[in-house]
Amino acid sequence: MATEPAMQDMDDEIDLRELWQTLMAYKWRIIAVTVLASIAAVLISLRMPNIYTADSVIMPTEQKSGGGLSALSALSGGVGALLSGSIGGGAGGTKAQLVAVLKSRSLAEQVLNRDRKRILEELYTDTFDEKSGQFTIKDTKNIPQIPDILLSLSGLIVIGENAKSPTISISVSTKNAALSQNIATYYVEELKRYLDTHTLTDSK
Repeated sequence: MATEPAMQDMDDEIDLRELWQTLMAYKWRIIAVTVLASIAAVLISLRMPNIYTADSVIMPTEQKSGGGLSALSALSGGVGALLSGSIGGGAGGTKAQLVAVLKSRSLAEQVLNRDRKRILEELYTDTFDEKSGQFTIKDTKNIPQIPDILLSLSGLIVIGENAKSPTISISVSTKNAALSQNIATYYVEELKRYLDTHTLTDSK
């Protein structure tokens, strides 16, 4: 019985020795695989385009009377001066309704029209020529139509709302820092323009 621990220790020593011998036998192969994997990771990261994100945070401001939302303040994203104070017009509604407007097709189309060529070049780098403002696709049947374009544009935009905060966030990510900032600004401006001419009311 006293010899069992000693035999166990001997077995462990043999196992470790065999493991070490195996590692030494394949050390150059292990080193080569590690180096190749590191080089591949570096090459992939160099080929990946840089992505620039611009954020705007909007604060809906409650009316002093009658409830609803009649004003907005842009808290960040370089557009703070755009929506300071009262919006005017109809406004009203709830934060959820404002988010719905921001996510609407009509607002996205207005944003697209603000800088159509640069946005299309961002979305369709390989098939759109910004100089001519035309797609280079030979088969006209394959040229993206407005619904397709707006769907692709929505992939660049994240409209968020936090249940614990009254704010609404607009996050835009593209390969062009200036374009990201511009699109975020366009969304804020177009929301203001929409609220200047429309009244959002709570459904009963």
